[in-house]
Amino acid sequence: MVLGIAVCDDEKTELEAISRLTESYFRTRGMETEITAFDSAEKLLRSRKQFDLYLLDVLMPGKDGISAAGMIREMKPDAVIVFITSMLASAVDSYRVEAAGFLLKPVTEETYADTMERLIRNGRIGSRPALDIIYDHMPMSIPLDRIVVLESDLHRVHIRLDGDIYTVHMRLKDLELMLADRKEFLRCHQSFLINLQYADSIVENDFILQRGLKAGIHTVPISRIYLKSSKKAFYDYRLTRGVV
Repeated sequence: MVLGIAVCDDEKTELEAISRLTESYFRTRGMETEITAFDSAEKLLRSRKQFDLYLLDVLMPGKDGISAAGMIREMKPDAVIVFITSMLASAVDSYRVEAAGFLLKPVTEETYADTMERLIRNGRIGSRPALDIIYDHMPMSIPLDRIVVLESDLHRVHIRLDGDIYTVHMRLKDLELMLADRKEFLRCHQSFLINLQYADSIVENDFILQRGLKAGIHTVPISRIYLKSSKKAFYDYRLTRGVV
C-alpha cells in the first residue's frame, strides 16, 4: 500500500523541511509513500486529489489550514489531518475539524516521529484495521474506516460503505463480537451497528450522519433501550477525538 501524503505550507523553507522529514521518516520504516507539496491551501483544494495523510500549516495567506481542513473533511471523512503551527493556541481550533494531532514549529525529528508513531500505533495511518468476511464465496477484507453502518436484514447483514454495499449471510451479533474492541463501532438498535466516526449528531432518537456521504442512508435509528448508552458512547467518543 502506497501512503499518499500532502504537505502544505506557504513558507518554502518550512515546506521543504517537512517534506524531507516525511520522506526520511517513512523510508527508514520501509513504508512506501507518494508525497505532494503545496505552497497554498487553494492549490491543494484545487487539485481535487485525495490523500491518506495531510500535513497542513495553520497560518497561511488566503485560506488558512483550519478552513482547508474543513473542506477536506467533507471530501474525505476518513482523512488523517495533522496541523503544523507556530502558535500553541491554534491547536485548540484544530479539534473542530477532528485533527489527529499537531506539530509545533520548529518541527524536530523527535516530535515528528512521536506524532507519526502514535498515528501508526492507533491504526490511523499505515496498515489499516479491517473486517474479514466471506463475500460472494470469496474472502474479503474491508477497512474499518470505510464502514459507515452495518444493517441487519433477516439472516443477512448489509455492510454499508461510503458508496458501496456488501451483503453477507451473517448475524449482526457475530459482526458486533468481531468489532468488540473497536470503540468507534456502537450497537444502537436491534438492527444497526454504527461507526461513530461518521455520526455528526443525535437528534431525538436518531444518529444524523455526516453530509455528503454516498452510503444511501442519512439517519440511523436509536432504539429506546440503547438511547442512554448510545448518547454516552457518542459524546465520549467525540471527547476522545477532541470534538465538542
